[in-house]
Amino acid sequence: MADDASQAQSGDIDDELLDTFITASHILHYHGVVDGYGHISVRNPHNPSTFFMARHIAPALISSEADLIQYNIEDASPIYPNVKPGYSERCIHSEIMKKYPEVNSVVHSHCPEVLPYCISNVPLKPAVHMAGFLGSSVPVWDIASAYSSSEHRDLLVRTPRLGASLANAFAKSHTVLSSLSTSLTTRLTGGDPPPAPRAPDHTTVLMRGHGFTTAAASIEVAVFQAVYTKEASQALTGALTIAAAWGGGVVEGGTVDQGSGRLSGATVRSAALDGVKFLSEREAKDAGESIAKGSVARPWELWRREVDVCPLYVNDVKEKVRGGRREVMGG
Repeated sequence: MADDASQAQSGDIDDELLDTFITASHILHYHGVVDGYGHISVRNPHNPSTFFMARHIAPALISSEADLIQYNIEDASPIYPNVKPGYSERCIHSEIMKKYPEVNSVVHSHCPEVLPYCISNVPLKPAVHMAGFLGSSVPVWDIASAYSSSEHRDLLVRTPRLGASLANAFAKSHTVLSSLSTSLTTRLTGGDPPPAPRAPDHTTVLMRGHGFTTAAASIEVAVFQAVYTKEASQALTGALTIAAAWGGGVVEGGTVDQGSGRLSGATVRSAALDGVKFLSEREAKDAGESIAKGSVARPWELWRREVDVCPLYVNDVKEKVRGGRREVMGG
């Protein structure tokens, strides 16, 4: 017999959306974007003020509606009482959806291939066309700038206030200075404040010492962005590695002692970044738009088949939704 928590939520999420959510969780694990940690969310299409996430469980093990919890976007509180424990970082998802009404799905990951760009000063920039959705560069959000003096500093986004700070990093103009400028201009002109953005300027934000978060209008696009953030990081790391091995370092400044021939006072910077050709801002924009218009369905169909035939993953609703029929998607 189902427990009280699952009974309370029975039927809240459509079977097709549930199938997609479970499949997405499995795909993210299959492709190494998440492991025992990490999570995906989806806005409730019938009630945009709530969203669904899994209970406190590894994404690969999500299998049915009983594994989901519905939350209020306003404060990330559960809709129903006595639900099973959920993820402590659900405020990542609630605050991004609150700030950007066009965002319907969010993925948070600690992917090892991306982590080096979260802990170094090397920028994650798109160098291949499949990474065009990243834009000209990916911002790095540092939670240290958002802590209160008494806050537990474990780098986890546990509160709406920290989640809101992260959500602000998805906008190009998210500094305190720009907020003050907007407020002052509104007061001086007596006009209405500019409308709040409905969609983020950045699809993806790195989190210092933690991982990354990506946001999109659908589960499929959010998964695509998460997988290809990993792929973009791998490609860039490989390019930087061989560029550094091939080009060595660049010596800047310094003086040479005429007697000994020794160089002093010089600095050496890596030539690796000079050895990588990044996409231009226009190329990134156009590549991102081209993929978004028709290509996301192609890998989704492949990825779904991969997890369907892998015995690790259980999806209790897929046969009910798909009826065993082979589906072909365009793209």
